[in-house]
Amino acid sequence: MGIQEIRRTLNNYCGVSIYRDGFRVYPYGQRGNNWLTLDTRSRQNPVRRLANNMISVGIDVSRLGLMAVVGQPKTTSEYIQATSRVGRRHPGLVIPIYNTGKPRDRSHYEHFRSFHESIYRHVEPTSVTPFAAPVRERALHALLVALVRYWGRPDTRDRPQPFPDADLMADIRSVIETRVKDIDSDERDLTMKYFDELVDHWWRVRPPEYGGFGPPGSNIPLMYPAGSEPLEGWIGRSWPTPSSMRNVDASCEAETIRKYPEPEEVG
Repeated sequence: MGIQEIRRTLNNYCGVSIYRDGFRVYPYGQRGNNWLTLDTRSRQNPVRRLANNMISVGIDVSRLGLMAVVGQPKTTSEYIQATSRVGRRHPGLVIPIYNTGKPRDRSHYEHFRSFHESIYRHVEPTSVTPFAAPVRERALHALLVALVRYWGRPDTRDRPQPFPDADLMADIRSVIETRVKDIDSDERDLTMKYFDELVDHWWRVRPPEYGGFGPPGSNIPLMYPAGSEPLEGWIGRSWPTPSSMRNVDASCEAETIRKYPEPEEVG
């Protein structure tokens, strides 16, 4: 998502709205209706002022310590993610504001304590596609390397050379193929084709080491941590490999600006 699209999204979903007896009072809270002058004051002092909109997931601002949640989010996972933006460094306060006209909000109010004491029980299950194309590209090579190091000869546990013998690769291929057939048989052919490409890549590149988390060395590794910046010689030869079930993408740093450049100023 580009900066222009982010700006349009924030502009479309902004504003402090007013409700009376369950009905919304217009134009308060509509786009461009900055009736509390929150945006003006927040730009003058962004550290200590409220604003009409914010990004609730994936942004860590250590100084945030207060949040008001207007209405119960649709999913528990969204509720946890949004409210965990505050109190990252120091204790924080989250104030839920429920709408008495909504049965779901009333239910959360009536069961507030029991819900929050066991909140992670209510996290909705997500669909899992373990052998879909994006998952294969991210993790299948890591599974291959792990099985080679566990089942291979002692000399392949610490170094990827000499290349694992054909019998071992055939056994690993058979195990993965059986697993794919049991879980999602439609992905079997594409998964095994990609597996063969990984084995062929390992054979052609012949890397001298598996790789690690330390500073880059002179040797080209078989793998490097996903999200880190690879050396120029590693591109196309080393596999970016996730090192966490949570952090699967590169992180970025942001800074507060006081003036948004117009499109003609960016070019």
